[in-house]
Amino acid sequence: MSRLRKFLALPAPERRVLLAATLLLPTVRLALSILPFRTMRRLVTRLARARSDAPLASPPSPARVGWAVRTAGRYVPSGGNCLAQALTAHVLLRRLGHPSRLRLGVAHGAARPFEAHAWIESGAAVPVGATGMTLYTPLPAFEPGEETR
Repeated sequence: MSRLRKFLALPAPERRVLLAATLLLPTVRLALSILPFRTMRRLVTRLARARSDAPLASPPSPARVGWAVRTAGRYVPSGGNCLAQALTAHVLLRRLGHPSRLRLGVAHGAARPFEAHAWIESGAAVPVGATGMTLYTPLPAFEPGEETR
């Protein structure tokens, strides 16, 4: 089955979220590379506001939003970046009315350099970034709209 047929066979809400992820992910990736972090946080907060103008009768689950972001990441240049995927999923989950919390973790060992990883928690689920997250020590939960002083 061709990619187009697979796409068209999806339920309409899942097609919308996959299309949104495909458009938002490269935008987030580009913004991460050119915007100061503080500006990026404000932008993510603004984009993540739940939409009330066109609520879906049955929005895709957090797991399906994660699937859409990971799928888009396979086809978008530099789309595999964990922070870009986590921020994209955060925006989409919040816009669909699901809880979403950005988590960052760090790892450092004698055999490997300092590394960081980002993932999203939505309730008890981890729709984006679950692979390998146990290798990282989580930092305190981060809400993109929170101001740190």
